[in-house]
Amino acid sequence: MTIKQVLHRLNRRDSRFLPKISTPLKIFLVILFVFSTVLLSQKIFAQETNPIKEKQDAMMKGNNQEAWLDNAMGSNLMSLQIMLAGTFPDSILEYKKGDPVYKSYRPQGMVGFGSQVIASTFTPSASGILYLAQLKD
Repeated sequence: MTIKQVLHRLNRRDSRFLPKISTPLKIFLVILFVFSTVLLSQKIFAQETNPIKEKQDAMMKGNNQEAWLDNAMGSNLMSLQIMLAGTFPDSILEYKKGDPVYKSYRPQGMVGFGSQVIASTFTPSASGILYLAQLKD
């Protein structure tokens, strides 16, 4: 049978491409499908263990790849923090209530530089001569 004949047969309305299935056969197939899925199915667990708990236990054990990656991630985050805000003085890290250094601390890094640039646009010069010198610069 050629492709043209198959397409012609599919387009015809008076003949069926597939044989007709009787109603009792349909009912039998549905019952067979339901019973086979119920009787032949069983529980299948995708994972027997908890991967998060395994990863945490491996990091706590130390001296393995997970512990090394955890340490590397902490180092990278600390480097990012130093790049953004600079290093903190010991008086900030060991905060004592009422310490004057805590109130006068200015961040360094990109955050400190950005805040100094913004503050310099709002800080007026002390005198007219300094203002003219600043405009000249």
